[in-house]
Amino acid sequence: MEGCFLAFLIDALELNDEHHVVHVGCGTGCYTAILAEVVGPEGHVTAIEIDPELAVRARSNLSYLSHVEVLQGDGGEYNPGPSDAILVNAGATHPQSAWLDSLQPGGHRGNGFDPECRKQGFADLIGLLRSFEGEVPCLRA
Repeated sequence: MEGCFLAFLIDALELNDEHHVVHVGCGTGCYTAILAEVVGPEGHVTAIEIDPELAVRARSNLSYLSHVEVLQGDGGEYNPGPSDAILVNAGATHPQSAWLDSLQPGGHRGNGFDPECRKQGFADLIGLLRSFEGEVPCLRA
């Protein structure tokens, strides 16, 4: 995934200080660190990585950030509790129930999983979920 596209998605989350954001598919933690900077020390970032080796690296890389928690597991099954936004940077065919259930009231799914978006090349690679009124327009990569 190109960095500029992930930066666009992070910006689209419209995060604020004190938000709780979930990052599914955190890899080694580069974009998790950016999320942590945006929500600040009063916020919280839950990063989830399915690959055990990557999760260990992310945990090490992000250990200086006390408001970041790195978990190793299947992000599609983990319910992080109430969250303000979810950035999915992993393979998925549709938003998982655990993600939708964890969003604060008013949360909606982004159109990243819309079949029309997949036809346009957006594919199953990334989805964006956030708490806001309305939906993110279908984006072309």
